Amino acid sequence: FNSVWDLFNEKKIDIHGIDQYIKSLMSYFIDHFDHKQLLMNKDLQSYGHFLTLELKNAQAAKDLHQKLEANNIHTDFRENRLRFGFGMYLDQEDLVKAMPLINQSI
Repeated sequence: FNSVWDLFNEKKIDIHGIDQYIKSLMSYFIDHFDHKQLLMNKDLQSYGHFLTLELKNAQAAKDLHQKLEANNIHTDFRENRLRFGFGMYLDQEDLVKAMPLINQSI
């Protein structure tokens, strides 16, 4: 844990910078997502580092989760909601590659 924070300090990475980086990825996702009506919230200031889709039922969420997982796109789901998490380990190129499959899978 301490070594990670030491590295962050060395690279001048702080909580605000992390938050801004992740929100830029989330914004890219929203801008390139063809099914915006499924997004529960598009206001990046009002919640954490994930986006949630509200699907028609629990089976649809499970099916989409499994299809994406089979293509190495990790999500989680509960009932009819499917959640995409965003973190420092992602970059925009990851989303550039993933968005066509995500859009086609819905």
